[in-house]
Amino acid sequence: CPGPMAAIDEGDKIRTIYDGSFGGANAHIQQNSTEKTTAPTVMDCVHGIHWLRAAREVSTSESAPQGQRATADGVDPMSKGSVWHWPNKDSTFLLLKADVSKAHRRIKILRSGWKYQVAQIDQQWWVNKVGTYGVASAQLYWGRMAALLLRILYALFPEVDWGFVFVDDFCWVLRASNASWLTPALLGVLLALGTPLSWKKTVLSEINTWLGFVINPSGPFVQMAKEKHVAVLALLKELEEGKAFSLKAIEKALGKIQWATATCPMAKPFLQPFWAWKSAVKTAGVPGKLVRCLAVLLSQLFSKQFPQMSPFSPWSSWTGASDASAEKAGESWIGGWLTDSPEPSKDKVLWFQYKVCQEHHPWAFKKNDPQKRIAALELYGTLFLALLLMAQNPSTSCRLHIPLVSDNQGNVYSILNNATRKMPTAVILMELVYQLYQAGHMLAPAHSRRDDNQWADELTHPNPQGFDPALRVDLTPYFHKLALIPKILEAGDTALWQDNMDTHL
Repeated sequence: CPGPMAAIDEGDKIRTIYDGSFGGANAHIQQNSTEKTTAPTVMDCVHGIHWLRAAREVSTSESAPQGQRATADGVDPMSKGSVWHWPNKDSTFLLLKADVSKAHRRIKILRSGWKYQVAQIDQQWWVNKVGTYGVASAQLYWGRMAALLLRILYALFPEVDWGFVFVDDFCWVLRASNASWLTPALLGVLLALGTPLSWKKTVLSEINTWLGFVINPSGPFVQMAKEKHVAVLALLKELEEGKAFSLKAIEKALGKIQWATATCPMAKPFLQPFWAWKSAVKTAGVPGKLVRCLAVLLSQLFSKQFPQMSPFSPWSSWTGASDASAEKAGESWIGGWLTDSPEPSKDKVLWFQYKVCQEHHPWAFKKNDPQKRIAALELYGTLFLALLLMAQNPSTSCRLHIPLVSDNQGNVYSILNNATRKMPTAVILMELVYQLYQAGHMLAPAHSRRDDNQWADELTHPNPQGFDPALRVDLTPYFHKLALIPKILEAGDTALWQDNMDTHL
């Protein structure tokens, strides 16, 4: 029962591929496999770098176990033999990348399984006797071999800080102080074990490319490789302009953009409207407003190099709360306060208050009624509170977790998950994500009951009693920092999104 065989031109080589889905073979394999292979991606590597950078700060403290404390040369004199030790404050990190040649085909298949991997080309029969690209079991068994190789190297060389493997692409995070001898040692052991390496893809450097992404440990920064970067930006430009896409083109575009968002994980949840567009289209279609908004956001994010935010960042001493109000008469306000005092008093906190007028903010009014946009207005207040808090913690000094409070539980959930499917809330949330990436901070939002958010609620009314007028913050400079809202919501193109966006999609 032969299956189809094809060839893919990958530029530097011709890759053969066998269609394991023919005859239901792959489905049968997947249904009868007790486990699935999991593999790290670029953000796992970045997490490892974050961990090492955070470990440098405690390497000379008492928190480091005896026998692993770092000294000037990074080695604890009490340690015996080869051992992992904490990095010292001067430690820098390099990336070693290695690629296994024809990895899947290093796994032999039992003779009884040969009959499931037969291809007929012209009048000849070709029998695959090894793991084959396109067959569901290939990665499962090669993945076990790859994991075994990593464990052997960890056991032989505990000095290795971190090792990753994605299919056939290995990546190790090494210290510059020992990389000169660890590199030939690691590669030499792989060769001794019979692992064929592609030498043209073997690279040791500080700034290295792994899985199509350029990783710089000093930030750490992550960007797409040049050719992929140019192609993705061109695709986003077509989406932003609202060009028509065939169903197949939509599927390809979604795959590329989903891959590209590995450089900015906080933007990944915004792909939901893209998936909805793909599901709704039968033959061809144009991107809706939310997909076009996503294209604008990603174009902004991909065009600049942002330091990746660390889960080990310290917490800011500044905190605050915000709120919004809307009346049927057409008046709408946002307001909030912020402080670095653990026990704040109303007359000593910084505060802001702003009247949202329909003339300048048409998106905040639906059929002249701001009450129908109250969720968006409350998130708008949160955006300015976040901008003010970030201004008190410039990213040049330290990237921080910034706590803030809102009494809109739905908005807190949206910020935590970076997900909302409605306009104009989606654009405000995208703006918030963009500003966070630009500043290098992370938000730590929390929900507070309306009764406990009294100060912020009072600031959404014209007469803020009890607050010091001298501590009022002018929001005018912060309007100039906005990148997406003026371009999308306040550019006069409101007719496209005034109606319910879910219906439009």
